Amino acid sequence: MKTSHHLVEFYGKTIDTTVTNEASTAEHWIQSIINSSNQHGVLNRIVGIDFKFIRHPIVSMSNKIALMQLCVGTKCLILENSRKLSDEYEISVKQKVDVHFLAKRWFPLSYKGRPTLRSLANGIVGFPKRTIENCNKKGDWESRVLITNSLTKLASMCSTCYSIGHMVLTDD
Repeated sequence: MKTSHHLVEFYGKTIDTTVTNEASTAEHWIQSIINSSNQHGVLNRIVGIDFKFIRHPIVSMSNKIALMQLCVGTKCLILENSRKLSDEYEISVKQKVDVHFLAKRWFPLSYKGRPTLRSLANGIVGFPKRTIENCNKKGDWESRVLITNSLTKLASMCSTCYSIGHMVLTDD
């Protein structure tokens, strides 16, 4: 698969989405985010991260990562075969925070159990509930070519995770 670029419209924003399975493209994307953050004096970066897993009838063959999505602001990277990329570049996360944990911590009376991404996006960021689709149950995440509808779902879900984290963790 070659790298492809897509502009995904989501709730009034255009998400510049890069899809790749090439380590050099992922490295370049990450480096450009770091450089941009450094130019703007950003010390702590908030990155929306989402994963799509391979589902298989044999449990031991399930839950392998098919895709990893990263989102910073309006830039999204969708990595196919992310295991290869993490092996080659040792991508690691210094500090991770689940948006569900953030919601319960900041809004303890509003969210019980494990709220859906839809309810978090609506309650915290103000996105209409119908804007966020549940794409955990649908989608061929192992496909060699992701269809436009899948790309839109992937980019919008990761952007939503970023937006929730940004809203709760910053003063902006």
